[in-house]
Amino acid sequence: MLGDHRRYEREKFRSKVTVSWGRQRCVGNCINISNFGALVEIPVPIPVGVAVSIHFQVFDVCWDATVKHCRRYCTWYRVGVHSPNAILRDHTAGTAGTFESRQG
Repeated sequence: MLGDHRRYEREKFRSKVTVSWGRQRCVGNCINISNFGALVEIPVPIPVGVAVSIHFQVFDVCWDATVKHCRRYCTWYRVGVHSPNAILRDHTAGTAGTFESRQG
């Protein structure tokens, strides 16, 4: 895809998420996900470079990640994150499979 510089293919993925950073926390929605990142929609902006934790409620899994971009979208913010220590595997058609956390 022209203009898409991602190494890993994204899949549409819907899940409620809780995003935490510093002493702040908010609830939002996951839009899509890849092996090492996700796009979430939340009600407040988060600066690029900030370390966050994202709890995916559908699988009760938490990723530690870094904010790569944050853009206003209607009344929400779409936040792209990169998580080098988390991997999504066993994709099924349109639905994410299982998560595993890589060690070291």
